[in-house]
Amino acid sequence: FNIDDISGTLMKHPIVAQGQINYQPGKLVVKKLSFISDENQIHANGYIAKTANLKIHANLPKLGQLLPDLSGQAELDAKITGSGNNPLIKADAFVNQIKINNLSIDNIKLQINGQALPPKPLELILSANNIENQGQVIKKIETTILRTKQVFNFHSFMNADKIKFELIEDFTSALGPSGRDDFFNGDLPFEPFYRDGYDS
Repeated sequence: FNIDDISGTLMKHPIVAQGQINYQPGKLVVKKLSFISDENQIHANGYIAKTANLKIHANLPKLGQLLPDLSGQAELDAKITGSGNNPLIKADAFVNQIKINNLSIDNIKLQINGQALPPKPLELILSANNIENQGQVIKKIETTILRTKQVFNFHSFMNADKIKFELIEDFTSALGPSGRDDFFNGDLPFEPFYRDGYDS
């Protein structure tokens, strides 16, 4: 279907949509799709079929115009390429000066890089700095998930005012070698490692 100069309002701000989306089994085509509301803009163009080449860009300097009780800025660049059955995904997202009611966050960063399905690796990195809620402060949170074949490597770190916490896990898919769901048979397929302590 075509989106041809559809206009309206969102949170009392004007919004305009343009472009074309065409979907049929095994094929998605997006042609110059855009949503614009004042300075906030989202654009997408490309396709996913036997091969893929889809680009998405979002520049949202005024999040408060999109969602109630929210302020801050966000930006996203994402690209999907390669095979349509198992595409390569590369995405970078940044969110700055977020405020939601009593919660404030200086910045959030998300990175995704790799192929969607095994056996090719996929890495996800999520970090946030200076998270404050009603006087409680977490200086930094960082989480990395790396999938290689059927193995997941999970590393999470948190640094609060007086507490440091680190969790490292290596675990296989929930389906064990026999194909059964090991989680529901009492056999966890990973050995967790915990470390916590206090700042000196």
